[in-house]
Amino acid sequence: MIAVTLSSTCYVTIPDVNFKTYLLSNPLINTNGNQEIECSEAEVFSQGITCRNLQISDMTGLEAFVNIKSLDCSKNLIKNLDQLDKNPKLLYLFCSENNLDRLIISSNPDLESLDCSNNPILSLDISRNKKLLALWSYSAKLKSLNLANGINLDMEVIEVQNNPDLVCIQVDDENYSQVNWRSDPFNFDSQHIFSENCAPCSDPMISFISNFLVSGTACTDDSIRLIEYGAFQDSIQDIEFLWDFGNNRSSTERDPIIIYTQPGKYSIVLKLKVQTVKPLSINK
Repeated sequence: MIAVTLSSTCYVTIPDVNFKTYLLSNPLINTNGNQEIECSEAEVFSQGITCRNLQISDMTGLEAFVNIKSLDCSKNLIKNLDQLDKNPKLLYLFCSENNLDRLIISSNPDLESLDCSNNPILSLDISRNKKLLALWSYSAKLKSLNLANGINLDMEVIEVQNNPDLVCIQVDDENYSQVNWRSDPFNFDSQHIFSENCAPCSDPMISFISNFLVSGTACTDDSIRLIEYGAFQDSIQDIEFLWDFGNNRSSTERDPIIIYTQPGKYSIVLKLKVQTVKPLSINK
């Protein structure tokens, strides 16, 4: 007779050696002291994971720690934290100085503090984080930032300075933010504006690409025809053409003719204006 013992023990998959080494060395996590993190050990752990500056590049395995309250994985090589949707009880998240190009925290409703600064993150949305009071996301690559989480009046600190590609920041009340968020402990860049709607225009009826042709040189008293060559997805009847010829003269025609009577160098500006979008200026 041959006796066969079948093990039903569940182990957490942790491919990053440095992350696994940290977890194994924590006796509050690795309670039985073996060389694996069991699923039951991860599930019952409800404190914080602090694994700063350990050359970690992959946080796979974090999803097993469904009850953790805090995570500090700053100063590593992490490219994503997609596991966060399995950490719904997270209160504090510190992940600065990594290689994160995205950060989705919509599944972390209890989050109170977030530091994701010094990451190449392009977009950040805290609109579902109704308890978030402190945010640091400075020196990133932000192009989109939604701070409209419904409790802007309770926010204690926001630092998103040094994000040169970011212009419009969505907030609960643009007037409140303009008055109260322009000094410490709130830090924004000079080009940052507050708005209650930063959504880009998605109406194809007003989508257009435009430019114009103009001679580089001409003689005085020559007639110069300016030819606007635009690609419009709809009729141009609602588009205004506003020309400034640089000599105190202007025109609202699409393809105007201008005569310069004095020699000189002139800057010609074409502004395209549609009622529902910001004007587009083209200079030559």
